[in-house]
Amino acid sequence: MENQEFIEYLQRSHFSLLVENEKLVLKGDRNKLAPKQIDDIKKNEFVINYIRQNKSELIKHLSLSADKFPLDKKSRNISSMYRLSGLQHGMLFHGLYQQEVGAYIEQLTCELVAVDYMIFEKSWEFILKCHSILRTAFLYDAFSVPVQCVLKKVKLPIEVFDFTSLGYDEQSDAIKRYETEDRAKGFDFKVAPLMRVTLIRIGEERYHMVLTIHHILFDGWSLPILMEEFLTSYGLLLNGKEPEVAEEDKYEEYIRHIERTDKQLETTYWQNYLRGVEHSTLLPFISSTTERTKGLGVYKAVPLQVDAALTYKVQAFAQRSRVTVNTVMQGVWSFLLHHFTGNVNIVYGVVVSGRPSDLKNVEQRVGLYINTLPLHSTLNEDQGIVEWLQQLQRDQVSSQKYQHTPLSTTKELTGVQGDLFDTIMAFENFPVSKALSVKKWALQVENVRFHEQTNYPLSLTITSSDVINITFGYNASLLEESYVNGIKDHFKHVLFQFVNNAKGRVGDFSILTDSDRGKILTDFNNTIIPFRKDNTIVDLFNQQVLEDPKAKALVFEEDELTYDDLNRRANQLAHFLRSVGVTQESLVPIFIERGLEMIIGIVGILKAGGAYVPVDSEYPLERIEYMLKDVGSKIILSSSTSRIRLPIIEGVRIIELDTIWQELSQQPSGNLQQDVKSNHLAYIIYTSGSTGKPKGVMVEHGGVVNLA
Repeated sequence: MENQEFIEYLQRSHFSLLVENEKLVLKGDRNKLAPKQIDDIKKNEFVINYIRQNKSELIKHLSLSADKFPLDKKSRNISSMYRLSGLQHGMLFHGLYQQEVGAYIEQLTCELVAVDYMIFEKSWEFILKCHSILRTAFLYDAFSVPVQCVLKKVKLPIEVFDFTSLGYDEQSDAIKRYETEDRAKGFDFKVAPLMRVTLIRIGEERYHMVLTIHHILFDGWSLPILMEEFLTSYGLLLNGKEPEVAEEDKYEEYIRHIERTDKQLETTYWQNYLRGVEHSTLLPFISSTTERTKGLGVYKAVPLQVDAALTYKVQAFAQRSRVTVNTVMQGVWSFLLHHFTGNVNIVYGVVVSGRPSDLKNVEQRVGLYINTLPLHSTLNEDQGIVEWLQQLQRDQVSSQKYQHTPLSTTKELTGVQGDLFDTIMAFENFPVSKALSVKKWALQVENVRFHEQTNYPLSLTITSSDVINITFGYNASLLEESYVNGIKDHFKHVLFQFVNNAKGRVGDFSILTDSDRGKILTDFNNTIIPFRKDNTIVDLFNQQVLEDPKAKALVFEEDELTYDDLNRRANQLAHFLRSVGVTQESLVPIFIERGLEMIIGIVGILKAGGAYVPVDSEYPLERIEYMLKDVGSKIILSSSTSRIRLPIIEGVRIIELDTIWQELSQQPSGNLQQDVKSNHLAYIIYTSGSTGKPKGVMVEHGGVVNLA
């Protein structure tokens, strides 16, 4: 056992090990332990022997750790220390290594009427007393693993500004600018609290409140609880009554709870649930080389409000199908991802409440209880849509028992490299704005707004009450707004189909809207382009040379050629080929690795009137030999490096382009007089030969021009 593990073992037993005057002192929490329990552990041989055997190392460890705390050691301000949850670990990582991003910095803004500043400040002081998580600092380098350290007392930073001298538009701009700048400040994880409040006076009795927090402290469920308690305490204080902390809400009780889960059962469950997931599920609208989940960029949102009539249909469909509205939404997004990616197995992130039902007063606790879990969906087109949704729901219900598993753990079980998914969905039953509007408070609250940002390129946040509201939050640096609007339209279209065809099979539904069908069948399929049917490839090339001779025609690594350069060198090769017998429809194999010479060779053969036959130097020797003999040409264009793989064929001349440039430079550089027609052969391409010998497919100039 390491020293830190031993200290944490003591903490779980409600004991602390302190350094006083260079001596170790073991103290028990008399509020939680009976005198006999304290005596028993002080006689415990394991504890006593470990302290004796590791005395100097423990003193050094505790002293070093204390030096790293951003706390006043003399005040003994530490209440408790414990590990982080899986999601807290992830947020800490993003906060430390991408501080400029601003992911997980959240902000509640609202307007308050007739604020008493002294009562306002006291109300927040009371809230911080009630919930240990609000007095928590995160020490990421004090021990071998990050820990969260609860302080007994902290001071909430509250700033007050006066914008009443500004006009309405100036005021609005100044407030937006302040909110953006305040989010950009971020937080020092070692300094509690990781939240701050600003009051901006905007009228005689009207204030704009900005509450900025780091998401590592608590989830969206906690926010209405926090604000209701704040407004309740404000009302009591305003009436001369002192609010009392009935029982402190300790987040560590949740951490201890999840530490007791059976890790082996947890692992077995997720291995079975994720069976079949072999690839990432990533949006195809984003470049595959992009760092999708770093959170870098500007985040925007596209809203979708499902009208009351469709909302009613969704709720009725869910009730008849014995699934939740949440499951219906998950089904729609799963269906879309199956079609966006073309994969039978897809996975994406779903945000779960994470509140254990057997944890006392769990519904009224403030902390980060949520977790992001993978939702795995398998597409079976013959399955009924209702049956498919019911299966999704059964899987989600089964997952609840293991809803505290860190996402990093579940991802590792799949063996997938890189990001497992790049979209998440969160379903909120009771948004904070509605929670604050259901009751008349002593402190009037208006215009409640909430800003949040994840590190994913696309997140769907769904609220359901009288109408269903869906917010598509996206990273505008990775996704174009047109794509997000298209996704929004597809979502609504599939949702409409689900609720109007409950007896349908999964394969009966389509993501294509009428507008999509029109584009695909009419707009995209309108390929009629006028062109001269007697044109050849050489005609079009020569025309391009005349129109823009200095434009880049070829780029390969560090080398490039203009159309004029390419034309000159191809013409010199064409004159040379004519001199060695190449004429109309002569077959000339070209056996050159990728590069400028390959294209010069092809254009030169065409300008000489011949037809080229591409032969890949990576082909098996037997295939190469067969193709060359089948063509029966007496000339092969190659290079000094490719030639070594050519079989020896009697009577065939091999021309190495990279070694005869001096000879070619003596040839004329003007166009040849020729009589190439559109029905003349341009090239022969050989089939794979998977069912026998490769066969050459002949392609004329007119066919290539028609295609292009």
